[in-house]
Amino acid sequence: MQFPGFYVMETVPAKLLLQLATAFEEGGLRDRSGTFFYKNHLSKSNVPVLAIAGDQDLICPPDAVYEIVKLILEPLVTYKVFGEPGGLHFAH
Repeated sequence: MQFPGFYVMETVPAKLLLQLATAFEEGGLRDRSGTFFYKNHLSKSNVPVLAIAGDQDLICPPDAVYEIVKLILEPLVTYKVFGEPGGLHFAH
């Protein structure tokens, strides 16, 4: 059944959810086999990356984003934290 203005949510495969859960484990996000750590290959990337964080993000705080940013070649990465003391704050 179609509902104008609403999106249909499809079932997410359990294997994909298990793979995404590895992002919170030691070493970070891995491929399906569990042997390829994506973080270890970021320095080989040759595409521009925009890394953003909210100053009040508890799920992926700015310090955690910065740890990933340091792994990417400097000319290819732009890092921005949104939020400022005495101003607006941003979370996840």
